[in-house]
Amino acid sequence: MRISIMAALVLAAVSAPATALAAGSYYVRNDTRQLATCGARRPRSQVTDQVSLRPGAEWSQTTERDETRTLICYIGVRRQTFRMVSGQRYALLEAENGALWLRALGTN
Repeated sequence: MRISIMAALVLAAVSAPATALAAGSYYVRNDTRQLATCGARRPRSQVTDQVSLRPGAEWSQTTERDETRTLICYIGVRRQTFRMVSGQRYALLEAENGALWLRALGTN
């Protein structure tokens, strides 16, 4: 009896759709008055997903892994680097002196 229960459990686990790793979700809105050219860098990698955000535009991405990403943004010649946590929504803002900052808006 135990063997048939164990076999049924193994069979169910093998035949069920594989559950994905914790999915990551990333969201940034450009609340500046300028075009922002950004890249979302993956952890432990030089691979960067290119993002171009017009004023008021939004970017979002869902990934297989729930890891912190690095957001690198340029507005004109200014370059800023930010850490993005999965599940957190952000707005890109520009201070009076032209510096960029990333404000947390809340969770997805």
